[in-house]
Amino acid sequence: MHLKRWLTSIVLLPLILLLIFRGGEALFFFLIAAANLLVLAEYGRIVYHPKPDPVYRTLSYGLGTLLLWYGFQANFAVVALLLVLTFMAAAMICLVRFGTDERAVDRLFRQTAGMVYGPLLLLCLIWLRRGEDGPSWILVVLCLSFAGDTAAYYAGTMLGKHPLAPKLSPKKTVEGAVGGLLGAVGAAAAVKAFLLPAVSWPAGLAFFFLAAAAGQTGDLFESSLKRTAGVKDSGELLPGHGGLLDRIDALLFVAPVVLAAKLMIG
Repeated sequence: MHLKRWLTSIVLLPLILLLIFRGGEALFFFLIAAANLLVLAEYGRIVYHPKPDPVYRTLSYGLGTLLLWYGFQANFAVVALLLVLTFMAAAMICLVRFGTDERAVDRLFRQTAGMVYGPLLLLCLIWLRRGEDGPSWILVVLCLSFAGDTAAYYAGTMLGKHPLAPKLSPKKTVEGAVGGLLGAVGAAAAVKAFLLPAVSWPAGLAFFFLAAAAGQTGDLFESSLKRTAGVKDSGELLPGHGGLLDRIDALLFVAPVVLAAKLMIG
């Protein structure tokens, strides 16, 4: 399993970096759009386990793709409208399918939350990619997410003694979390030093720390979803990692914080 994780990363990481730095904004949009469909599929697999819900999945695919497209076009009014329409459509489906059944409200909010968890959080990456320094900010996100995850794994394996959240993820430790924070901030600081020199060190490090903490929250949040549903992995797409959502659960929470950093201090 450990070897598979490294082999998958070694194969995919250079391709992702090449696309980010040389592919342009349009190609990056299509990458995120494809990732969005996978994330929505895996999210649906978790929250509607053990019975898939093709009605809600179809609604998510359609409106989620439109949300990304209009976000890419910077049409913020339509983005907001699509979120409202998602809620309204999910409400109407609930009325038709469930009526007064106790599952009605639960299904409504699972569907609406999925549009925020997938398309809206991924849209932050599209906005972050804008501008000449966009690829560098995307690299900051990758460092905060993946370097933090790797550092947390090794720190937890070698030093871990105190459980962090035993009910959500029994293997995670406080020592691993601290190691993950240090590794994430250190990797992001290296990117800032070489590619984002205009960003001030105090503000940059403060945002990197917040983003790294947000990433660990995202990791635990997905663990909570899976444990509640009784699902081990979100999918089987990436050998050694599970599904795409298992690999980018931290990244989804890191991206909005880094976007805030770019807008405020970039």
